[in-house]
Amino acid sequence: MVHYYKTMKKIFYILFLSFLGLSSCVSNSDQPDEPVIPDPEPPVSATADDLIGFWETYYYQKDIIYIYPSGEQQIFPGLRLIEYDGFRTRFYIDPEDNEYKFKSYNVIDQVIDEGTYTASSDTVHFNFTYLAGEPKDTITKQIIRRLDPSKGIFKTEDIYPGTIGNTGMKFKVFDMKANRNVDIAPAYTDVSKVMVESHFEELSKAPWDITGCAYYYNSLYQPDETKIMEDALLKTKTSYRFYKNEQGKKYCIVSSLNPKTNEIEDSEPYPIVIVDDVIYRFYTEAETGKTESIYIWVTDWKTKNGSLTFIDKKNERLGNDISVIITTDQYLVQRKE
Repeated sequence: MVHYYKTMKKIFYILFLSFLGLSSCVSNSDQPDEPVIPDPEPPVSATADDLIGFWETYYYQKDIIYIYPSGEQQIFPGLRLIEYDGFRTRFYIDPEDNEYKFKSYNVIDQVIDEGTYTASSDTVHFNFTYLAGEPKDTITKQIIRRLDPSKGIFKTEDIYPGTIGNTGMKFKVFDMKANRNVDIAPAYTDVSKVMVESHFEELSKAPWDITGCAYYYNSLYQPDETKIMEDALLKTKTSYRFYKNEQGKKYCIVSSLNPKTNEIEDSEPYPIVIVDDVIYRFYTEAETGKTESIYIWVTDWKTKNGSLTFIDKKNERLGNDISVIITTDQYLVQRKE
């Protein structure tokens, strides 16, 4: 039964993503927003000591400016990179060599980056020895847009050039990251979000049924692609159930219809981690043995017709065309039991 569910899950994601062409050379699983013009911040004068601590990313946005051959520029809508919420970086002094070092972790505390760092004025320089899970010797820098150690707020911007595939098309990328100190301000956010953790008791009262889907191409509804989603999710009566065990660990069970038996079957319990408005669900990839994740981005949480509802939203740029944003919505309603 579990094998059937895993197989269908894998087939669905491969078929769905490959058919819709949601591979992105710029960003993955991110949310469209208007380009952000931040409020003026006081001048930053940072030292390496100011950064010491554990910083968690609570918002990460990627803006793109396309550069035409004439030199003219076009700003494309900014996209929030949902899947980086909850990533953490620890800045510390290594007592063995007295060097300033950093380590970055993903949501399940796997080390993804590490190295040494320096900071002066409004810039932090990273000297990587380990990058994206692989040994690496490279140097990067980020501009510090806001730093308030006493309040636990640390915001940076990384600006770098890029090209689109083999087209030769050029653009500038602006990565803006907002972080909070987990010891000083573990729940701080200045972004409007559904704080799922505070709703977990309600979330776990009853299963959630997927009752509708929608697919948009630059905000234009696409009926054919929507039907593919409906066939994969509605006809199989896919639903989620969230719960907490006696040890306080959180899990999710996914249920769906097995067309061979015409019976609803449950998946194994998947561990979940909640970071603000994001629910990460983890599973082990059978072929590689690696831990992978799928996320639910909880938006538009409300009560409708006596039932709790929310929308699980996904957004990406489309392939080599950074002017196109693909949006998929899944509408969930809590079952009345």
